[in-house]
This record gives sequence, C-alpha cells and structure tokens, in this order.
Amino acid sequence: MKISVVGDIMLSRLIGEKYQKTRYPIVSEEVKSRLNLSDYVIANLESPILNSGGDFDHLVFNAEKELLKEFNFVNFFSLANNHINDCNENGFKDTLESLDEFEFDYNGVYKDNYEPFVFEKNNQKFAIFTCTDMINIPINHSYKVPDIHDDFLLDSLKKYKSEDYVNIMYAHMGQLFSRYPNPIIRKVSKKYCDNGADVVLTVHPHVIGGIEDYNGKKICYSLGDFVMDGSSYRRRRSCIIDFDFNFVSKTFENFRMTPTFVNKDLLTVFAPDKQEKIANKSWLNISKKLKITSISKYESLYKFLYKHEIFKHNLSTIRYIVDNKGLIGFLKLFIKRFAEVKMMLKWLATDRSKITRDDDAILENRKKITSKELFDDK
Repeated sequence: MKISVVGDIMLSRLIGEKYQKTRYPIVSEEVKSRLNLSDYVIANLESPILNSGGDFDHLVFNAEKELLKEFNFVNFFSLANNHINDCNENGFKDTLESLDEFEFDYNGVYKDNYEPFVFEKNNQKFAIFTCTDMINIPINHSYKVPDIHDDFLLDSLKKYKSEDYVNIMYAHMGQLFSRYPNPIIRKVSKKYCDNGADVVLTVHPHVIGGIEDYNGKKICYSLGDFVMDGSSYRRRRSCIIDFDFNFVSKTFENFRMTPTFVNKDLLTVFAPDKQEKIANKSWLNISKKLKITSISKYESLYKFLYKHEIFKHNLSTIRYIVDNKGLIGFLKLFIKRFAEVKMMLKWLATDRSKITRDDDAILENRKKITSKELFDDK
C-alpha cells in the first residue's frame, strides 16, 4: 500500500483571487497524475471554507468550496492548524459541510471528545491523528482543535495501538521559516512515537525540513507549502513524501521525497532542475545533521541555526521579490511590511529554542495588508 503526504494547501489570497478569474487547475496534471497512483493521499487544508464569501486578507484566510474540486486526488485533509478559526464558527461549519459534500476524509475538529480518523485497507486498520501548536484567533464557540501537548493524544495513540491500529500522526507545529525543528518539537515528535505513533509528519514552518530515524520509525519535519503564494524561493519549495505499508511486518518503509515548486503562475509543479537540486540537497543536509547531533548538543546548536534560518529566509524573500517585482517594488513592499521586518529582528535577538509557538507573528495590531499589496505576480 502506497501512502503520499503533502504539506500546507492554502486556497485564499492570490490563489483564491486567481481562481475566481480563471478557474485554473492550481496543481499541474503531472503532479496530480503522480498522486493519483497512491492508495491514500494526506494534506493540510490551511484555509477554512466560507461559503458566504469574504475579502481576501494577508493574515485572515478564507476560500470558496469550488476550489476543492481541484483536489480530487487528495483523500484526507487535516483541519488542525493555526488558520482554522480565521472565519470563526461559520468557517468551521462551512468547511465541514463542504468536505462532506465532496466526500473528503478529515480530522482535527471536534466538539466533545477527540477521536482520530480511521479507515481500513486489506483488513488492516489505520488511524490518522492531527493536532496544532497554535490558533491565530482564539476559539470562543463550541468547536475544538487538539493541541500538540494535549495528554489525550498520547492516551488515544496508546489505545488505538493496543487495538492493532497503525497510527499516523500529522502534526501542524514548528517555527516559521526554520528548516530545522525546534528542540521541543523534536521531543514532542519522539514522545508520539514512544506512545504508539508509527510515523510522524509535520507541517507549518513554510519551508522543507528533513527526516529523522527514531527507534525504527520515521519523523518527517516540515513538508513545506504544497499550495501557497509565499513571496520567497524557500516558501515556493515543497515536497511529496511517499512511503509504503508492509502488510506482513506492519511497518512503513521505502520513504521517498519528491520536490515540488509553486511557479510564477501559482501552479504547483514538479520542481524544475535547479529548485529540485536545492531542495534535495537541503533535505539531505538537514537529515544528516539531525542524525549525527545529540539532543543536548542540538539544543545549543539550534540557537545559532534558527538565526541562520531567519537570515536565509529574508535573503530568499528579497531575491524573489526583486526578481519578480523589481527593486522599486521591493522597496514599496518593505515599507508596507516594516512591522514584520521589526518582528523578525526581534526573533533574531531572542532565544527561540525554548519557544514552540510563533504567537507574535499574528498579533491583532499588525498592519493588515491585502494580497495585492503583498505580492502581485502579474
């Protein structure tokens, strides 16, 4: 059995605007055909559906349900992410109704008691668990979203493992723009494995991370933005993680990473040669560092690694905007987003190794910027 996993799928902002005008495919036919060969495809839906519509905003996401038609190659969507409450209770209701209408499997939202999504293949039972490390807008209604530190997740992993389920943990956690996992995130991921997760995959940092072996299990950190309008080369790179389930040994094996890229037309394609080489090299280097660095040394090293990551992210952003909008366009955007520049300078001056959440990235008093101001590909 072949399972494929991709990262964040964001259907708002520039992507939502373009789809309203052109009804374009969003993901190339080549990538769709490849994913259609899998028995089960998992993704994160990074924008709630709001059937009543709404203005596209830089920080608050919403999407029309019609865009879901472009993702019939996906079987399962995680809803446990920081943007799920962007449209409050109506967004929850419309998202669930739309996913049901298009017959998608999903998990990450509950009202009373959390349960994973379960399915069966060749008489083997599988359970998919989801969770997030933060919510941008506090929830003040009846819906709930599992937090990465909720004890019931560990209890549930143990329970389903004892009932002969194969457990997949798909967690929305990590620090923005860092390819390296935060030391706390590494510990949390390993705790999931210790309590019954057979594989752990993470999303949210908006960049491609690496893979780690832990007690015979795999932890894949940060799959990147599979569908997103990020204005940096790093944010345009993502990947597909494929792996097989061995029904005899009841283990996952043959993990493969295939780079993808969101091009200037906001179309997700297989990464062009240059971007493919960069993505593969990055994945291998980070995976190697995770393999040879002890937990104690890694905690100290991460303080430097994080600052390096933010510096590299900013360089990638500057280069991408200058390449696509020119120097004047970059200077205009720099002025409009100066609050974010100051925020990142603060990040550089802070020890982020003991922080798992980027709450300061979504403060309500941040300047609101429309998607046209953010970046215009035309």
